[in-house]
Amino acid sequence: MSKIVSRLSLIFFIATLFACATPPERTEDMTPVAPATAITAPPQGLAQVIFLRPNRGIVTESDIALYRIARERTPIAPLPEGFQLVHNISPGNHTFMGYQNGKAHFIEASLAAGKRYYILIEPINSKENALLAVTQQLRDQESFKQWLSLPAISSQLPNSVDWYQQHNDKVDSAQVVSWQRWQQRDSADQRKFTLNSQDGISP
Repeated sequence: MSKIVSRLSLIFFIATLFACATPPERTEDMTPVAPATAITAPPQGLAQVIFLRPNRGIVTESDIALYRIARERTPIAPLPEGFQLVHNISPGNHTFMGYQNGKAHFIEASLAAGKRYYILIEPINSKENALLAVTQQLRDQESFKQWLSLPAISSQLPNSVDWYQQHNDKVDSAQVVSWQRWQQRDSADQRKFTLNSQDGISP
């Protein structure tokens, strides 16, 4: 009898270890990851924005939904951890937004045609604003070179359309609340959350 009890205890202990090692469920995944795409120069007359989302740790975060904000909110694509997303866009002034788990994050960008720009997405739950402008100072760091090797996906992911439509109301609410906070941000943080035209590089 004691041997049976010992075996049952061992089985329970092992099962507990596996349960603790299981990552939390990703509650807001939007679409299977598209096949990797080659990164080429932007088409003539357009600028290129690349969103970098390195995998930062053991805990897996859900996908972040990316948008372009103008008179209306235009979906770009979902971006999982461990990938970079390529988005070609007309030059000029733009505001981008990332949404995840009820929070919205913003970054402003002034883009020049023919240039490539990078936006770094930091771990969402640890930052007031998780979208950071990649400037020359950050590009000089060794970690940036590692991020460039992340598999790239295109912003044209039609399978994500249903997710965007189903969550539209929740994103509306998050955008309103977060935008008010964004407008009250400290001026000292302005540079971190702004891409200037000179931050672009030649592909």
